[in-house]
Amino acid sequence: MGVGQENVIRPEGKILGQVKRMLTERLGFLPGIRVEDKGISIAAHYRGATAHTAHLARSILHKTLEPVQAYLHVLKGKKVWEVLPPEVQGKGRAMGLLLAELPRATLPIYVGDDTTDESAFTALRHRITVRVGSRCSTKARFYLRNPDEVVGFLERLEAEIT
Repeated sequence: MGVGQENVIRPEGKILGQVKRMLTERLGFLPGIRVEDKGISIAAHYRGATAHTAHLARSILHKTLEPVQAYLHVLKGKKVWEVLPPEVQGKGRAMGLLLAELPRATLPIYVGDDTTDESAFTALRHRITVRVGSRCSTKARFYLRNPDEVVGFLERLEAEIT
């Protein structure tokens, strides 16, 4: 489906909401594609899609975003495209802003499994950062092999602090 006159996005509106509705409509019928509203961003997941379907979805995503490229940008992750407003530069920036609002003695613990988490690992380089998955080049200080190990880590942490 092309961008018709009724689908033109107006910059003065809620662009992210309009784009989410359009992406849900345009990508929702594709097998293995899931559009997620993350509040300040939209994630288009293609983990369950074939290579052909993912290629088609990427093309639809870029066509949909073309009229609003000055207002949104895409971060590519592991089997996901995150659509963000320009003021949201990534997870590292978000962590910096969040930490600025918390007491100085706060010890952040950040766990991630995606390339989009690398900026947060960098921003939190002297804190507890954990990469989940296979060992690869990362800025995280620690590794866990899988989500089950994350659960075990969090349960042990909870037991130690309560």
